[in-house]
Amino acid sequence: MKVTHKWLEEFVRTGMEPAEAAERLTMAGLEVEKLEEIGGGDALYDVNVTPNRGDCLSVLGIARELSAITGCGVTMPTAPLEEAGWDTASRITVSVDAEDVCPRYAARVVEGVVIGESPGWLRKRLEAVGIRPVNNVVDVTNYVLIELGQPLHAFDLDRLFTPGIAVRRAGDAEEIVTIDGRKRLLSKEMLVIADDSGPVAIAGVMGGHETEVSGSTRRVLLECANFEPRCVRRTAKKLNLTTESSFRFERGVDFDSIPLVLDRAARLIADIAGGETGRGRVDIIRREPARARITLRMGTMSRVLGREYRKEEMMDIFSRLSFAVEEAGGDIFVRPPSFRNDIRREIDLVEEVARISGYDSITPAIPEVRMCGTGRSPRMLLAARLRCILTGLGLDEVNAFSFMSGEDFDKLMLPADNPLRKSIDILNPVSREHNRMRTTLVPSLLGILATNANRGAAEVSIFEIGRVYGPDEGESDRAGIALMGNRWSQGPSPGFYAIKGIVCSLLDALGIGPCEVKRHRGPMYHPGQAASISVGGVFLGVFGRVHPGVARNYGLDCPVFIAEVELHALESVIPAAPRHTPLPRYPSIRRDIAMIVDKDLPYGKVDALIREAGHDMLKEVKLFDLYRGGQIPAGKKSFAISVIYRSDNKTLTDKEVNETHQLLCELLVNELGCIIRKD
Repeated sequence: MKVTHKWLEEFVRTGMEPAEAAERLTMAGLEVEKLEEIGGGDALYDVNVTPNRGDCLSVLGIARELSAITGCGVTMPTAPLEEAGWDTASRITVSVDAEDVCPRYAARVVEGVVIGESPGWLRKRLEAVGIRPVNNVVDVTNYVLIELGQPLHAFDLDRLFTPGIAVRRAGDAEEIVTIDGRKRLLSKEMLVIADDSGPVAIAGVMGGHETEVSGSTRRVLLECANFEPRCVRRTAKKLNLTTESSFRFERGVDFDSIPLVLDRAARLIADIAGGETGRGRVDIIRREPARARITLRMGTMSRVLGREYRKEEMMDIFSRLSFAVEEAGGDIFVRPPSFRNDIRREIDLVEEVARISGYDSITPAIPEVRMCGTGRSPRMLLAARLRCILTGLGLDEVNAFSFMSGEDFDKLMLPADNPLRKSIDILNPVSREHNRMRTTLVPSLLGILATNANRGAAEVSIFEIGRVYGPDEGESDRAGIALMGNRWSQGPSPGFYAIKGIVCSLLDALGIGPCEVKRHRGPMYHPGQAASISVGGVFLGVFGRVHPGVARNYGLDCPVFIAEVELHALESVIPAAPRHTPLPRYPSIRRDIAMIVDKDLPYGKVDALIREAGHDMLKEVKLFDLYRGGQIPAGKKSFAISVIYRSDNKTLTDKEVNETHQLLCELLVNELGCIIRKD
């Protein structure tokens, strides 16, 4: 915000030199980035106004700050009007159809103006603050904008299609040519000022070319309104169009200043461009803003700022800031003025007292912070255990962004109806590659593998414990594992068994019982080398080889193996207490079973049958050989299983073991149709 010293002096006569005024403003939170002499005994302030202080985007706003700092009163500009005998309402009608985003709209009409060049004093002030003069009517609207902080716009009333205008939302694909000569495509969430022919201005942003004030203008319609900040912000951003008006509307303007602004502009136009102003205003108020009454407790001041303030001192500060203030029951009750939209809470009042009284009056002190541990949640403890186990298995931990790109769905070869495509879009992404919240850890892991491969890393084994996001399921934590390199891909599918071994070792280290492994068919995985894993009917996750097409999409030309486990499910199947088994006191006896079975019979059924029918002395069952070959009949395969027998109370005899083993073999024959090999 740029403002000249002499302009400020018209509102508040502090008697300060520009350098002193700049220093006081900076100490009060309005940093003066630059102060320069501009000739004629005047100086130019370049004030850095924070986004919450829209009231300071005007000469009047900065003058109010100087007034509060110094205690000098503010002299408001006068706007006495000599109104004509005809009513404004007889020249123009206004309807507001979008009252949710336009709580107030007002207008005046000035007739008989003569468009020409503005006087020198007006042009110089506008040029000093960086605004190019146009003509006397437009220059007045810009002058009042800088002076009072309220945007307004001048239409050529005779160039309106009808003398009736409406404040409404734009229709889809409606167009307008703005004052800068560019055609703008509008959408239905944008607010426009329109006549019967269509939009004549983009509300709060820029006027239209067809109705702009030109050399032939004789009748001027002045509009001044209050638009909802978010609506203007969305429109300006979508159109990539930032103006002096939109900049102020986005930060909030003074609802109550509209009559003064209109009268001030009409008076200046009448003085500079001639003409007469109609009697009264068209002023439509749909909704008045709520004026909060905020309680400031005395204890809050000392607790937050670390020093005591007298009640009279605080009430004086609020009065200088134009706040309505009263005292009751030891507390102070404050109602901010209409131009201070940023004051909503008690802590805001504390800040006002601190900055006006001076931050240098607060004695620096190290705050007292009580350190106490709240303990780690069960999920954090589980993540810590997983890190310990997986690093012990030789994997390196990685941490990736929680974002992904929409292109990742295609790289993963996901069908259009795949649930993983239901992602949460990021409104302000840091880049196109990070415009959505990830729904799986796989893209992050594959991206890291590709980065390492591009840098010459041949062997990579990593894991990540991270969060995924979905619009329906919400957030969930997962553990992802990825293996790449010749170490994991030599021979017939060793990588699959390596990733399976890591997952099973992880479950075993957590004390989780027997798991069920089934073939998994998913678009991201190799159709013959992927499996799902569950425990007690609880689905834990998926592991296997990444589909070669997916790997190539990420620039990987070698086999890649991935596992993804859901932590919430994992947490639900972990035993409540560790299970410990004492070392055996008596020797064990091993018996092997070689059998021929149907090629479609999974080993899991054999293992489950043996365990379900197992005797107390049966301690371990393990598959140590799977064979398909010429010596085996067509449609068959061979399993070789070792069974360990042991008693916890005595040394077993061969007779006892043989009897139990024989019953087990007969069960396999009768239940599963196995053929027991004798060789």
